[in-house]
Amino acid sequence: EEACDDYLKCNKKKTFEGLKGVDVLLQNNNTLFLIEMKDYRKCSILPIDHIVSEVAKKFRDTLYVLWCGSQKDEEDDEKKLADSARRKKLGLSFVFHFESPEPAYASGLFSSRRGVIALSSVRDKLAKNLGYMSTHLYVIDMAAMRHSPDLLPWKVEEARP
Repeated sequence: EEACDDYLKCNKKKTFEGLKGVDVLLQNNNTLFLIEMKDYRKCSILPIDHIVSEVAKKFRDTLYVLWCGSQKDEEDDEKKLADSARRKKLGLSFVFHFESPEPAYASGLFSSRRGVIALSSVRDKLAKNLGYMSTHLYVIDMAAMRHSPDLLPWKVEEARP
């Protein structure tokens, strides 16, 4: 283990070692969205249980980092956001945007090596993994966003070359 002269810096490094965070934090009105995105359209898909476990870890780790951020001494935007989330001034919503290698269907179905799985099935697995945090959990793809355009306060479009 390397020597460290700055206790706070070393402690911070050890505290956050091995943690993973979501791809996007988005504040919209009184809600903080924790958004994780996975795009398997151009590569082979991992087993769903592995994906769900990884996404749940990212959601939990992000909440931990937000809590730690709310404990900072200096007052900055990062602390204000984290403190608002911790004190429940902001509602928390968890969003897993998942694109699969098979064409998206309006029903939210996609193919895997073991057959067809519904996005609702992925949501159920993720909700079970997250426990009480799953109250405001969305599992979506672009087809679901087109089908329910007012579900979330943003739009997702295909990237243009």
